[in-house]
Amino acid sequence: MLLGCVGLIGASLYTASTVETVYDDVSSIQRIWVPADVLTDRTNVDPGEPRNILLVGTTENDGIDSSDELLAGRGNTLLADTIMVLRVEPDTGQAYVMSINRDIYVPSIRGKINGAVQFGGIGGLVKVVKEFLDIPIDDFMIVNFSGFRKVVDQLGGVPVYFPYEARDFGSFFDATAGCHVLSGEQALNYVRSRHYEQKINGRWTPDNTNDYGRVERQRDFLVLALGRAIEKGARNPTVLKRLLGAATESGAVTLDTEFTVQQLLDLGQAFANFDPENLQRTALPGNGGMIGEASVILMDDDLAQPILDVYRGNGNTLQPAQVTVEIIDSRVKPTDTFRIDTLLSGRGFKIRSMAQQSNAGVEPRTVLRYSSDQRNGALLLGRYLIGVPVYQEVTGLKKLTLTLGSDYAGVLLQAKTEADMAGTFPGLSGASGTAAAASAKAPAPATTLRGAGGAASGAVTATVAVAPTVGQTPTTISGIYGKPPEGVTCK
Repeated sequence: MLLGCVGLIGASLYTASTVETVYDDVSSIQRIWVPADVLTDRTNVDPGEPRNILLVGTTENDGIDSSDELLAGRGNTLLADTIMVLRVEPDTGQAYVMSINRDIYVPSIRGKINGAVQFGGIGGLVKVVKEFLDIPIDDFMIVNFSGFRKVVDQLGGVPVYFPYEARDFGSFFDATAGCHVLSGEQALNYVRSRHYEQKINGRWTPDNTNDYGRVERQRDFLVLALGRAIEKGARNPTVLKRLLGAATESGAVTLDTEFTVQQLLDLGQAFANFDPENLQRTALPGNGGMIGEASVILMDDDLAQPILDVYRGNGNTLQPAQVTVEIIDSRVKPTDTFRIDTLLSGRGFKIRSMAQQSNAGVEPRTVLRYSSDQRNGALLLGRYLIGVPVYQEVTGLKKLTLTLGSDYAGVLLQAKTEADMAGTFPGLSGASGTAAAASAKAPAPATTLRGAGGAASGAVTATVAVAPTVGQTPTTISGIYGKPPEGVTCK
């Protein structure tokens, strides 16, 4: 919903008449001043330059049941329950959002990252995020989830599709299978669920990803909420005024003092036709561990750096959304828990088609075929595959093609680094040229989503515990949890 608020405030401000209509509402949004050295100085910066916005979701005690576990142990303390970084690139029309687990351990403050706001306010949190991740932060937006409920209600609720009956006793959430239009209160309970369960094949199955599942549901709810806002006419000045009124009157949104109406207008013009489903979503990777007697998440630096490079402006420009793949399954009656087209779509890849190979027998090895101009796409796709497929460059091949063999093991939640691919992908540090060694098999990292439903594994040291298994069930090939499958409409 954080991005939804960005969208409500920014993406709809695309004509002068709209600005005049909602100017007072935008101007009345609460502001917080922070010292000049906290945020990036954007004086004389071109409006088309990328911008990193720290999005922070907080929950005040007001309106929350006193027995709610969300308030356990905090008294009246205000903590950052949700932390994300949104990167918008007006010149390219691309947008990225990275979730940061609130339990990530930060050595400089000797505690979890969400505690930074308790001791240094929002300015303290901005500085910690900047220094810990080595990324610039240009602005911040705070969303009070108690007020967020009123914004959802102003939208008439947000439709969410549940493939299975779901519940969470801790956040008081429950839903039968099928389509539900979640009210503000229901949406709040859904997005902060940490003990999410689904009734699959008659058995309640917990989402063992802990906070990872929660932040992924939050990220995807952002897409659903923004889509709902557009559907309800958020690009219409009158409708937008009502939505902004709900946001400002409830105190749902707070911005930094440097985030001007003109800057919001510039963003709105750049993203007026942005499709929420094109938002590139990822999470800062980490492994469960212990610091003293405290259970924390320790950032996986090797996996994190390629992601953070995007927010530094020097990341790999090729994104999964720019790679289209054709999938052929040679296996007979595969028993995967999650279909590979669903998993790859969830990572952002575009699926041209998926078909069963006929009359050719089961391939012993998974094979990724590509032409010379598809090489970078093949490398990116290979980084998401568990294990090492056979790589074959085929002259004149028109479609990047992945053929699943009996050795197919699943899809990673976070991509391997290019360094991890050295020696396995042709041309990277002495790879063989056409195929990796048949016996080579990459171990599943801590953040793994296995096609066959296996548990994630990871190295165990004196301080780092095995990371939680990633077992959240995608609902459609779009990779957006809560979006109905093709042929089903939620209103």
